[in-house]
Amino acid sequence: MTILTNEQVTKWNELDTFFKTNSKYYKKIDNGDIIFFIYPCGAGGNFLINLFLDEVDIPVEPNNTYSATDKVKSLRNYNDVTNYRFLKYLNVNDINNIEAIDEIFKNTLANFKNTSYIVSHLLPIIPYFYYKNFDRITTIYIDNTSQKFLTQVLCSIKQNGIEPDQLDDLVRKKCKAPVAKKLKPIIIEQLAVVDHVAIKNILVDYLTIPDNHNFILESNPDEITENLIEVLTKLYNEIPLPPTYTTLSLLDTFPGELVTLDYENLFFNNEDTIIHTLMDVFKSKNLIGYYKKEIKNYHTINLKLVTQFKHNLLLTLNKLQ
Repeated sequence: MTILTNEQVTKWNELDTFFKTNSKYYKKIDNGDIIFFIYPCGAGGNFLINLFLDEVDIPVEPNNTYSATDKVKSLRNYNDVTNYRFLKYLNVNDINNIEAIDEIFKNTLANFKNTSYIVSHLLPIIPYFYYKNFDRITTIYIDNTSQKFLTQVLCSIKQNGIEPDQLDDLVRKKCKAPVAKKLKPIIIEQLAVVDHVAIKNILVDYLTIPDNHNFILESNPDEITENLIEVLTKLYNEIPLPPTYTTLSLLDTFPGELVTLDYENLFFNNEDTIIHTLMDVFKSKNLIGYYKKEIKNYHTINLKLVTQFKHNLLLTLNKLQ
């Protein structure tokens, strides 16, 4: 039996009370059988979906990135709503307009009620408060606990570079308006000395974490640079950055059926049990040897990408110092 922490109990009660009180659609969307496939950024979600739905394609980029098959729906639009910070940190005080976001949640989730597979980086916490039949929902979660450094780096490698005209929108989504206005020029100044896209992505993530805002806004450029050198040095030593969202803190209290699959055992150890589970979930048609070979090939390329990242990271540290 799972023992809940006081923080977990408080958070679930807070969210439940909030949606029960403020949502017109609390537990009212009539859903069928749905499988949520949840994976941290960098954990190979699109690759696995394509592979086990027998639709592996050529990576769309040299960085071993795959596009999601049309057979799977994404919560991307639901993640890009105005209240982006709420979805990442589950703080109800971040919701500015509950009437508007309630309609967005309802319309998006209602479209998924007869969909077999839905993918997201975030646990389906919000759907829990909207779907009527949550006992018909299965959540598959790829657990990267033992390989957070690797997946964090792969996430930054596989993302597109952030163009200057995109930075303003990105910072405003992640930070409250007064903070965003002050933070953007600081980020631009720090990124100017970094040459590699993946490292720029890492720094933007780090600089926009709410817990870092006070230090960044109260420090001079040299102090910020010293802090970034310290952070990147830790990363070079394979110590990952703090997480940039918090829904996984509720993982062990999540309602409904939850199937947890270990990233390391899947990609490093090619474990048969996990592969058979994914074959069953996605109704795969090939023999297990085919999937083991494809996973091994994909993982080998990823390890080479991470080695190159560490080389570029060392060059960046030398430049900053």
